Amino acid sequence: MIFTNLYSGNLCSILATPSSHPFSTIEKLVQACHCGLIIPLGLDTPFYDNLIVSKYLKIVSRKEEAIQMIISPGFHNAKHYAFIYSRERLRTARAFHGSNILYIPPRTESTFFPMILAMPVRTDFPYRKNFDRIISQSFDSGLIKQWSNLQTFAISLRHRGDNHNDIIEDANEIIGSFTLQQLKSLFILYLLCLLSALFLFIIEICSKNSWFTNNILN
Repeated sequence: MIFTNLYSGNLCSILATPSSHPFSTIEKLVQACHCGLIIPLGLDTPFYDNLIVSKYLKIVSRKEEAIQMIISPGFHNAKHYAFIYSRERLRTARAFHGSNILYIPPRTESTFFPMILAMPVRTDFPYRKNFDRIISQSFDSGLIKQWSNLQTFAISLRHRGDNHNDIIEDANEIIGSFTLQQLKSLFILYLLCLLSALFLFIIEICSKNSWFTNNILN
């Protein structure tokens, strides 16, 4: 009886204990790697050369391989892994597999390696500076981030069904992503539309008055 209770208690504790250790900052991740709790994964790129965590890094050939090593720890002798990769691409992977399987730390000041948006053009392209300015303004206003949140939310609905908890989490992230700068940009756009409508209305009135005056005089 004693051994039965001991075995069942250990079994329940294994089932109840999560298989991953969530870390919210880069410093905690580095400390966990130093203690051997986490094995960081990364692609074969020189980006990791200057990072402290590079000496603990395990190179993988593809992103899918790293994701599979994280979601199937039992296949790799129950080792725990952390994949250092673009945040936006990881959010897309989490939308496929579920937020209860893949953990992504919240965006903080220590967040690095963001998604970079680029448009390849010719060196003699005459509107290159205009494109750079539009892309910069899109990032600063938060439109790119908002579009990314909506796309991630749509992917999670298509591939994981109507999971209530995940929908609430993603919806809160979409709603919470609006900043004062974004609202200011939307307000300025709304104001410009009103001014344009007022300007067209004045032109319409002037043209009607001109037509009416010409008909009366004739």
